[in-house]
Amino acid sequence: VNTTTLREQVVSIASSTLCNDIQSEPPANDHALLELLCQAWAKRAARLMLIASPEAKNNSSLLDVVGLSNLQLWNEATVQSDDDGGGKNEKSEFLFLCLMYLLHSIDTEEHRRDILFKNCSGAELLFVHIQTTCISMSNNSPLLESFEGRTARNRQLLETLGGRDGLLSLTSSESLLEDCAMHNIDLLSSLMKDASGNSMMTRRVLTSLSFLMSLLFPSAYNQDTTSENKDVSDGDDDVITAADVKEGDSLWYEKGEERTRVKATVVKIHRDDFPNLYFTIKEEEGSSDTNNNNGERQTVASRLKRYPKSNDGIMRKKELLLPDVRGDVAQRDRVGRYMVDKLIKPFLSQLRFDDDATRVKNEVAAECMNIVISQCGLVSLGLGSVRYDIFQAVSSMERDLCDALSTSEPSSLAKCVPLLRCLSLAMGYGVYTIPSQDNVSVVKMDPSGSVGKLLELYENLSWVEAQTTDPTEAFHSSVLMWLAAAASAIKDGETFQRTSAMMHTLSDIVLLQNSSDLAINSFCAMNAARSLQVASDRCMDYSSVDNEDEKSVLSKLTGCFVHLSLDESSSGLWIEAFSSLLQHNHRKSPVMLLPAANSFSNELCDCLFDPVKRWCAFQMLHLFAKDSQPLQSPGDDDDVIIPSETEQQLLVWKETMDEEEGIELEEDVSVAASWLPERIMSLLQNVGNNGATISAHSDDPDPQEVRGMGNLLAWIASLDILDVAGSVDMRNRSHISSFIQKTNALGWIMNLALQEADLDNLRRNENIFACIDFSDGKKKDDTDFLIQKVATLAVFRTVESLPTLVKTWYNDDCPRFLRQRLSVFVENVVAPATLQRELVRIKEATSFGEMTVSGSCVSRELVATYQQDECQLSVMIRMPSTFPLRNVEVDCQKTMGIAENRWRRWALQIMLMLNNQDGSVLDALLLWKQNVDKEFEGVEPCPVCYSVLCIKTHRMPNLECKTCHNRFHTSCLYKWFQSSGKSQCVICQQPWSGHRV
Repeated sequence: VNTTTLREQVVSIASSTLCNDIQSEPPANDHALLELLCQAWAKRAARLMLIASPEAKNNSSLLDVVGLSNLQLWNEATVQSDDDGGGKNEKSEFLFLCLMYLLHSIDTEEHRRDILFKNCSGAELLFVHIQTTCISMSNNSPLLESFEGRTARNRQLLETLGGRDGLLSLTSSESLLEDCAMHNIDLLSSLMKDASGNSMMTRRVLTSLSFLMSLLFPSAYNQDTTSENKDVSDGDDDVITAADVKEGDSLWYEKGEERTRVKATVVKIHRDDFPNLYFTIKEEEGSSDTNNNNGERQTVASRLKRYPKSNDGIMRKKELLLPDVRGDVAQRDRVGRYMVDKLIKPFLSQLRFDDDATRVKNEVAAECMNIVISQCGLVSLGLGSVRYDIFQAVSSMERDLCDALSTSEPSSLAKCVPLLRCLSLAMGYGVYTIPSQDNVSVVKMDPSGSVGKLLELYENLSWVEAQTTDPTEAFHSSVLMWLAAAASAIKDGETFQRTSAMMHTLSDIVLLQNSSDLAINSFCAMNAARSLQVASDRCMDYSSVDNEDEKSVLSKLTGCFVHLSLDESSSGLWIEAFSSLLQHNHRKSPVMLLPAANSFSNELCDCLFDPVKRWCAFQMLHLFAKDSQPLQSPGDDDDVIIPSETEQQLLVWKETMDEEEGIELEEDVSVAASWLPERIMSLLQNVGNNGATISAHSDDPDPQEVRGMGNLLAWIASLDILDVAGSVDMRNRSHISSFIQKTNALGWIMNLALQEADLDNLRRNENIFACIDFSDGKKKDDTDFLIQKVATLAVFRTVESLPTLVKTWYNDDCPRFLRQRLSVFVENVVAPATLQRELVRIKEATSFGEMTVSGSCVSRELVATYQQDECQLSVMIRMPSTFPLRNVEVDCQKTMGIAENRWRRWALQIMLMLNNQDGSVLDALLLWKQNVDKEFEGVEPCPVCYSVLCIKTHRMPNLECKTCHNRFHTSCLYKWFQSSGKSQCVICQQPWSGHRV
């Protein structure tokens, strides 16, 4: 038997079977079965490849053998997906999974690349078709899909092949990626010239082209660093204007009379003499003066330069070129010219908007312009260059737009829409391509003409009123897109103020809750608002301008955030844009977000139980909690409005109380309602009663985890509010903590947090707050914002803010299996951090008067010395290693000039304040000082608590016994009645018949 012939027969039969299988229709709506079929097919294909090429010499035909080199097969899968509306298509998914499983069955990345490219004719075109099929399109609005989401499968395939470096390592073609890009351009050109072309297919190929360009040119081209043989030491491009300087920029500072250039970083921009800006810079180590403050100094823009000087005083730009930029200038120009000739000039030289198909082609051509500007780069200069052609096309579009905006007729507005969209897409508002924020400055375009026309239009009150009644939404959303692209060119404060007012007007028109396009309109508004925020850094000082227009826009966008129902496919980009707005304001001017946080505090609490929204919602609530103003600030004639659910619960609580206790509880609830949002109060009552919470979304993969995370985040927010309210008035802390104690929520939360927290694996000096930290300028991903880390933070914050309630729960209700973990965590983490925080607060305090306080973290001791006339009272407070789980110790034995029974009573006061009342050491010392002052003034203390001022209410004794005439605090007396089981005076033991004084 001829083994070669037998092998060929086996290969032929197996190849025919595999080709038939790969061309068959995959199962619908059963992804698990689809995965199994793809894995089985890939295993058979891998075995066939070994048989077909035992000596690994015939790699060029291996894809033919298994049927994956069929261009028509890949193209039909793409077309079928587009015919289904762009949603997830089983055929394209089937082909992608078969290819991926096949490649993963091959051991080395080099062998995988050889199968696709080595000695394979038409490999570049095949790769383009595979890339196009891999592009994911959804049925949602394209504006709400991210480029990263669309190209997720493309990146998976690229990683399997060894990434960009792996493709560049192929010796089969020195210009593999360029050849692929050229094939992609040809394919896109043929689709755009086809009168009956598939618009979805065209957009897929456009996205594939942008992805391939990101591989071909991974770094953006910078014209300022690629003009060779040009001196820059004294050139115009070495000069820096004040508006160009940003915090964190690394520049060259001209130092001293010799103007020696040293490397420096811009630390701060000073705008108090606006528009005359000046800067604080910090010189790099080794170049700063020893006499200067850490190398920091103040300077002006004329002393800052972009480039250093070499020893001969001249630095040429070619010396600054990055290797990957210097070598690819010709390639960038070649590819850019090919795109301009094939994709841009034929469609944007004379704009026509006859039908939808033509408009789609114009928009695709505009996005190709974005690719040329932001990815290829405008490398050539002069007439006929790529830069010249791009500038002419953009200028022509803007002139047409200005002409159309000269009249506000409805037909004119309709004509403006495609012009605005094309301009926006060309200037970097990427929908199917990678977005760019620098296109306007790179092209050196001046959009003031069109922006000025738009400002005049939106300042026309009669036109705005008509649009508010019957809005042309497509026009307004297109205006928002253009603002997002063009706002970077705004550099004067007056134009910025007018543009902010226009944004306010636009938000009133398009951000309506009953609008069917609310998600799209709000997304466009967020992009425009974010671009304006960046532009504002060049125009004015945020901290000195209270921009009500911007506050209003942010409030409306927050309303969209809390009310919109975002599905998984469209939520990512929307939430990312909203998070970017929050981050910028959190860093620059948090006060701008306060009206939005206050208006939607309850809705934000609900969003904590939505996995998509909870990160942004918590950051808004965290900002709300840090505001020192209560939600309700009633005047003399107004009462705090208590939520109906809480009011009903209050009636239940009061049924078993005496009248005075009921009045005190009413005050606790009233103060809590003035600070806590209604939803948080309701949540505390529910979890305290039966562990119920706000319902999680029914389609969440793990509703229990979602509910637990929401509860913990709401609890942390309530503790933040408690701390701020307590800093405003110590009595607020007592009232709110009493309400929390009454709800019984703490025990349920602590049980949940301790079971979820990973207390045993904490690294030394680990930042517990990192999981919610918003200052690093990025949204936390799934590895940061985990329930284990949030639960750990919840335990820490609870022990820190409610020490007495935690101690009571620990002694009475904490399960045994949790006690040891909590005790170790408190000793190693909470107690040291709490003591250090208290020492810092004490050091910064200015209200001690005649009292001095010092302390040490090592010995865990604080010493307070109080001088009054000839008497000196010295108090030593020893904090146990597991405070607050164990009581503090107070020693007053070094007191001079005061009777022993009196200083013992004062020592007992401090112990009661620290061990039985939630609050800080600083608060306890200040309250104790006030008590001592009152006693020196002759006021008798309460016989129950030994204090003049009530620890909770800070009131003096107000109930007097008619028999012995001793005075008591209301709360102290009724606690005495409850503990003793009889209503008799503490001192004379007569039946109580006192009265209020």
